This record gives sequence, structure tokens and C-alpha cells, in this order.
Amino acid sequence: MQWSVVMAAPGPARGALAGRYVAAGGAGGTGAGANDLIGEAEAIRSIVLRPASSARGRSRFNVASGVKDLSIGHRNSRRENGI
Repeated sequence: MQWSVVMAAPGPARGALAGRYVAAGGAGGTGAGANDLIGEAEAIRSIVLRPASSARGRSRFNVASGVKDLSIGHRNSRRENGI
């Protein structure tokens, strides 16, 4: 499953997407659609994750319609850890 990231600030810093996202359900004022997920914590509340098929305007079956929440963790790369 692929997701498009919609956010006001361009080029997020490494790890900026880490956090828990919950179903927007067409939440008013967020610009999020029914299948979109919005950041739960204050730090990521302005970030919307949109199913890639919705972002492209496809009209076929969308598995993302059943996703109610998603957690994204931040893992340092091997290069950052000196490995």
C-alpha cells in the first residue's frame, strides 16, 4: 500500500513523519478526505497521509478505506550509527 504525504512545509526533516495517524473521516478544517489519515499528536497534526490511489484520482477498489490508524517509527540509518 502506498501513501502520499500532504503537508504545508516542503521537505520534512528526517524522522518528521514519525508518529501515530488516525482516520480523518472527512474531518473539517484539515483538508483531509474520508480515507485519509491525520497526525494524532500536535507535532504532526498538520500532516495528512492520503492513499496513493486517492491522490491520483483512481476509482477502483481501495484497500486503504479500512485503515483506521497507522504508526510510523523513525529508525536511524546505518550511516548515522557509524555501521
